[in-house]
Amino acid sequence: MHATLPLLEVSDFPALRRERLETLQVNLGYKCNQTCVHCHVNAGPTRTEQMGCETVQTVLRYLGASGVGTLDITGGAPELNPHFRELVERARALGAHVIDRCNLTVLEEAGQDGLADFLAARGVEIVASLPCYTEELVDRQRGKGVYESSIRVLQRLNELGYGAEGSGLALNLVYNPQGPSLPPDQGKLEADYKRVLGEHEVAAGILPRRESQRSDVPRSDLGRLAGLRLRLRLQPDAGTAAQDRGPTQGEARRSYRA
Repeated sequence: MHATLPLLEVSDFPALRRERLETLQVNLGYKCNQTCVHCHVNAGPTRTEQMGCETVQTVLRYLGASGVGTLDITGGAPELNPHFRELVERARALGAHVIDRCNLTVLEEAGQDGLADFLAARGVEIVASLPCYTEELVDRQRGKGVYESSIRVLQRLNELGYGAEGSGLALNLVYNPQGPSLPPDQGKLEADYKRVLGEHEVAAGILPRRESQRSDVPRSDLGRLAGLRLRLRLQPDAGTAAQDRGPTQGEARRSYRA
C-alpha cells in the first residue's frame, strides 16, 4: 500500500474538522428488481448480498445511543430486505426522520402490497429515482415499461398525500446520468420535470430543495469523468458547455416537499 500521509502533510487543502453526525445512511443490500446501466453498485435481481438482522439491530442501537436525527436507507432496492419495515418502524419510534431511497417500481412488486401506505403512515420521506422526465430515456436506462410503472406509483403516492401542500410527506425525484457529464441547469431541469410530470397529473406545486449536486455514474464511465474534471480545472468554462448540452447526464434532485 502506498503511504498517503506524506502527501497530505504537504497539501495546502484546508484543515477539516468533524462536526456532529446528523444523518446515518445504511445500505440494506444489492438486491433490486431493476438492472440499471447507471447503477454504481451493480444492483439487480440476482444479487444476494443483504444486511442481516444482527446488523440491523446494531444500526438501531446506534440510532438510540447517538441521537442521530435522520436515517437514510438505500440499496439496491432497500424495501426488498426482509428487515426493512422493522427498521423503519423502530427508527421512527426512536424519533428519527427516515428517508427511503426508492426506485418507485418496487412498490408494484409481488409481496410489496401495502408498502406505499406503510411509508405514508409513518411519515417516511421518499427520495425516488426517476432518471429523466422522458419515457425514452428512462426505459433506455432501466428497461421497457419502467417509466409507465413509475408514473403509476407516483400517482398512487400523490393520492396518499405525498407532494401535497401541508401533508408533511416529502417526495423527491432524482435525475441520474447516462455517462460522464455535469448536471444540466437546475432551474431548467426542474421546469422540465414539472411540465412533463404535470401532463401525467403528478405532483403539482413542487418546491425545489437546493441540495449539493453530485455525479452518480457507471463505473465504466469513471475514467472519462476524471478526464472531464481535469478539463474543468484547466478550462473553467467547460462546466457551462457541459450544462448547455441539456439533461443527458449528471444528477439533480427535485424536491416535492410540501
